[in-house]
Amino acid sequence: MLRCVWMQDSAILRTVLPFLNAVSSKFQYATDVCFMDVMPVSPNICRWPKRMGGTPYESSVTALLSRVLTRSKRLKEIYEYLSDNNWLTSDGRLNVAAMEKQSMGDSSLALTPARSIEALNSVWVLLQAAVNGVYDMTRSVPPTGLEQRQTTVNSSKPHPGFKQLIDKKEGWFRARIMGKRVQFSCRSVISPDPNLCVHEVGVPLYFAQRLYFPERVTAFNIDKLRALVIAGPDKYPGALAVELPDGKVQNIPAGDSEDAVKRRLNMAQRLVTPQPGMHSGWPAIVRRHLEDGDFLLMNRQPTLHKPSMQAHKVRVIKAPWAKTLRLHYAICKAYNADFDGDEMNGHFPQSYQAKAELAHLSAVPFQYLAPKDGTPLAGLIQDHVIASVKLTMRDRFLTHDEYLD
Repeated sequence: MLRCVWMQDSAILRTVLPFLNAVSSKFQYATDVCFMDVMPVSPNICRWPKRMGGTPYESSVTALLSRVLTRSKRLKEIYEYLSDNNWLTSDGRLNVAAMEKQSMGDSSLALTPARSIEALNSVWVLLQAAVNGVYDMTRSVPPTGLEQRQTTVNSSKPHPGFKQLIDKKEGWFRARIMGKRVQFSCRSVISPDPNLCVHEVGVPLYFAQRLYFPERVTAFNIDKLRALVIAGPDKYPGALAVELPDGKVQNIPAGDSEDAVKRRLNMAQRLVTPQPGMHSGWPAIVRRHLEDGDFLLMNRQPTLHKPSMQAHKVRVIKAPWAKTLRLHYAICKAYNADFDGDEMNGHFPQSYQAKAELAHLSAVPFQYLAPKDGTPLAGLIQDHVIASVKLTMRDRFLTHDEYLD
C-alpha cells in the first residue's frame, strides 16, 4: 500500500517526511525504510542469566528474542506448507484461485485454504506483537482472541521491553549511567527559613564539618589557619588535613587526648608562609571546614533550565539537631521546589577560580530573570503575601510582639 502511495504521491511524501529524500537513492521505494527485515540482537554478555533461590533462569531480553524466533519459525513453516502445495505465486503472494481449486479435489489437506489464511494472519500478527515487545512492553499485547497476554514464568508481570529497561528512575540511565557519586557535595531535604536572605542557604553543622576548602597559607591568613589546625576536625570551625609543599597530605588528629593536642600544635607551628627558596615557593594548603560566606552551588533535579543551579552564600546552622538544608521562600520558583519532602544537592567549589565564577556569574542576584522570556523568578509567596496584606490593612493595630511574630 505504501509503495503505491510512493509511486503516486512521492513529492508530497518528500515534503511531509524529509528523511525520505536521504533514503530514496538506496531503496526502489523509499517507504520501505519504515519496515524491518532484521533485528539487532545484543550479545550474550549483555543478557546474563538471572538467579532466584540459586536456580538460574534466562534473561527477560533473551525470553523476548526467543519468542520472536519461535513465531518467525512458525510463520516460515506455514509458508513452506503453502509452497509445497503450490499455493504461492512466484513473488511469494497467496494464489487464492489455486488454493480453492486444489482444496476441492483433495480432502486430506491438513489446512484448508480458509484455515491457512487464518493461521497465516494470526501468526503474522503475533510475530509483530513479539517484535514490538522487544522494544516496548505496552505494544506487545496481541488483539483479543489471538493469544493471552505474554507473562514471565511464575509471574503475571509481562517481560519489560527496551523502553522499560531505560525508562524512569529505575532505568539504566538514571539508576546506573547517571547514578554516579560526586565528591565535595552534600544532599538533604530542604526546609523553609524566612530568617535567611534570599541569596543564602542554611547548611547543617554536620555537613560543614565534612566539606572542606583547600586554602593556601599566606601572610594574611596564617594566624587564622593555625587556629583552625589547632581546633582539629572535631571542633567547628576547624580543619581536616594539611597539604605540605611537597604534595604530601597529613590528616589532622582528632580528639582531646594530650598526644593529639601536641600533634596539632606541632602541625600549626610548622605552617609558614611561602619561601622563595623552598619548593619553588609553593605554599602549604589547609583543608578547612565550610564557613559562613563560602559559596555553595545548589541544584534541584530535574535541572530543566539555567536557574536550576544557583550559587548561594553559606550560613552554617550550628544547632546539633539540624539536618536539613534551608532556603528562603522567594527562591522556590526558580528551582520549582516546595517543602513537602523535596531534596537538593549542594556542590562546594575547590578552587579560587571556581569561587570567583560562582560569585560573579552563578550567584542568586544574577539569576533574577528567567532566560526564556525575562519574567521574574524570585518573589514573595504564601505567608509573605498574606503578612504584607495584613500589615497594610486600614485600622490594623499590632503589638510589638505580634509585629515581630
